[in-house]
Amino acid sequence: MHVKKFRQYLLGRSFVIRTDHAALQWLRRTPEPIGQQARWLEILEEFDFQIQHRPGMQHCYADSLSRSVSTVTADRTDWATLQRSDPVIGPIYRLVQAGEPRPTPESVAASDSEMKSLCAQCDQLVMINGEILCRNFVSNKPGETHQQVVVPSALRREIVDELHRGLNGGHLGYRRAKATVRRRFYWPGWASDVRLAKQRCHQCAKFQHPRPHRQ
Repeated sequence: MHVKKFRQYLLGRSFVIRTDHAALQWLRRTPEPIGQQARWLEILEEFDFQIQHRPGMQHCYADSLSRSVSTVTADRTDWATLQRSDPVIGPIYRLVQAGEPRPTPESVAASDSEMKSLCAQCDQLVMINGEILCRNFVSNKPGETHQQVVVPSALRREIVDELHRGLNGGHLGYRRAKATVRRRFYWPGWASDVRLAKQRCHQCAKFQHPRPHRQ
């Protein structure tokens, strides 16, 4: 719960919690909370806040409290310009923006693997606010659907390195970093880039214990 992490900044101030978890709107109205609900309320009681529900599809942009603090993952990033200028994403961007049909396999036969992958997923690609290319992602968990920003090549390394370090500099492991990236971003080969971010992290390497040699 992020209010605990930022307690020193939030106490004594009125603030708004925007969440895609609709049930939280009714948390304070629960007549006899038990279990996890009761523990949440106990933590929240010392704060002055309001809860506003915002559907998951509107959480395409990052905010500095609940997401990475990096500028590349914040609203200040000019996603549209970077996507349009990307040599691979640019043509897909213009195709989706114009509402043109998905290219045939024959028409992209000479293209690289990344272009072929994006073309094959054209039915999942949408424009947010008419200017940012995103991918509709349906999780294996029932009812969990969200939109991932399609990341141009210029930002990929910076994003995976920043998200590997985590909000509090905790240096996430591969699985956690992978889940964090997947919630918000997409590009062909993104999982391999997440693994590489951990491998090139000097701080993680210092604490990496070598596996015992088997005789």
